[in-house]
Amino acid sequence: MSDLIDQASEATERFTAQALSAHRLPEDKTRYSYSHCMDCGEPIPQARQKAVAGCKLCVLCQEDAEKRKALQGL
Repeated sequence: MSDLIDQASEATERFTAQALSAHRLPEDKTRYSYSHCMDCGEPIPQARQKAVAGCKLCVLCQEDAEKRKALQGL
């Protein structure tokens, strides 16, 4: 019985690790960041461009996008 529980636990750990890695952004710092937000057109600060490689949205629009995505998941 304990073997079955151990196998289930290991399978759960593998599934969780795969799910988390699918949602992580690549750590490629060479990705191009936009200078202006794709949604509102406002300039994206250089500090954000450097901190978030490949960013396309300003902070406010990114927050709105994440809220919409969270609401869709409900």
